[in-house]
Amino acid sequence: MELSIKSKRRIVEIFNFYNESQYFNNVLYVFGLPQVYETYLRVFRESGSHFNKEKFLFIILPELYRRYFNVFESEVTHGDKKTTLGNIFNISKSEKESGWNGIEGE
Repeated sequence: MELSIKSKRRIVEIFNFYNESQYFNNVLYVFGLPQVYETYLRVFRESGSHFNKEKFLFIILPELYRRYFNVFESEVTHGDKKTTLGNIFNISKSEKESGWNGIEGE
């Protein structure tokens, strides 16, 4: 979870670490603030022609700081596509509505 914007150099270092690592299959970045989300996406796109784009997922949860929110309907950028977290994990609409539709926050 990224709560604040780091320097561009540091962001690229972290992207490179995860990209080159054989230990991590995927990297999920979770953002609560749109400006942090947009900054990381911009740096990723500008600096990452060599990155495995399918390895990285960027999710924006604008309701992250609320008590309840629907995480499965949250916007995710994966590769060059935008989708929802529910679609990535094949969570059907009925599953979302039968108890999987919200996460309790602090």
